[in-house]
Amino acid sequence: MYDVIIVGSGLSGLVAAQQLLQYGKKILVLEAQPQIGGRIQTYTGINGTPMEMGATWLGNKHTYLRQLLTQSGITLFEQWQGGNAIIEAQGIMEKYAMPPAEPYYRITGGSSSIIQYLANFIGLATIHTNAVVNAIEWKDDYLQVICNNGHSYTSSSVIMAIPPQVAAKTITFQPALPNHLVQIMQHTQTWMAGSIKFALAYTTPFWKQIFNVSTIYSDKGPATEMYDHTDATEQHFALKGFLLPHLSKATPLQRKEWVVQQFQRYFGTMANSFIQYTDYVWCNNWVGCGEEQNHLLPHQNNGHYLYTNSYMNERLFWAGTETAQQFGGYMDGAVEAGLRAANAIQQMPIH
Repeated sequence: MYDVIIVGSGLSGLVAAQQLLQYGKKILVLEAQPQIGGRIQTYTGINGTPMEMGATWLGNKHTYLRQLLTQSGITLFEQWQGGNAIIEAQGIMEKYAMPPAEPYYRITGGSSSIIQYLANFIGLATIHTNAVVNAIEWKDDYLQVICNNGHSYTSSSVIMAIPPQVAAKTITFQPALPNHLVQIMQHTQTWMAGSIKFALAYTTPFWKQIFNVSTIYSDKGPATEMYDHTDATEQHFALKGFLLPHLSKATPLQRKEWVVQQFQRYFGTMANSFIQYTDYVWCNNWVGCGEEQNHLLPHQNNGHYLYTNSYMNERLFWAGTETAQQFGGYMDGAVEAGLRAANAIQQMPIH
């Protein structure tokens, strides 16, 4: 019997777990995927380049995340936004000087550094991967969490730290959640659900050194946005960005060839000198990601007030960045939501 079971090992779930452990709670984290981290996934390239396939940037306004990073001792470095931007629109390609912009930062060593810090604090034995939750049932005085691998666990409280729409599609609640909550869950946009991120690693940052380009936008594609992805040491170099969502149906080889052809339009034969291409199709790598995401607006119903309430006899709580009261969809929102859920449980009267 656990005090709290947390469904989901993304940033929000792990933050909740850390906070609850500090409160002295006995916890268990259940993760459907083979790896932890949720939408934070840093891929280390063959030359050591950390390439972010998930959450990447933060700003000065993201105070919850910055406080966590300070606590962990993990440092930041500023995203290069200087030089020029290439903008390709309606068949015309032009170069513009980048205006002064609000500083944005990346996490030294990759965003997954914060996931590893939290996992080390919590203890990997407390996190069960490949544990797909398919039912949560209210018993006499506890919740039973049932996984599709045949295991079930009991707990006084449960925190849902997965996207609400994923929970609505994949988990049966008994008794059923209120209909008005279910409607909001089904219409809460899951951040990153339609995203394809990619990176091309190079041995030299010719886009900086020769072309003085930090940013590229294109309405033609296949890449719609591209950014300099030099690491904190300025020893590893990549260009990183987003691909058109419908390219999820193409093969990785096709996507690579199309991206290189696009880069050739900007940088000529230098584009061919890449040492590695990688991409990540979030809908292909995530339980419960479906076509209906295309019909929801970005951030739709993120931070809805219903996610601040408790359910199932005040034993079920919500975390996850979509439930954050501010900066939903961002890492900062994930931290805020995880802390909120953990604090709500700590403040519960003893049953």
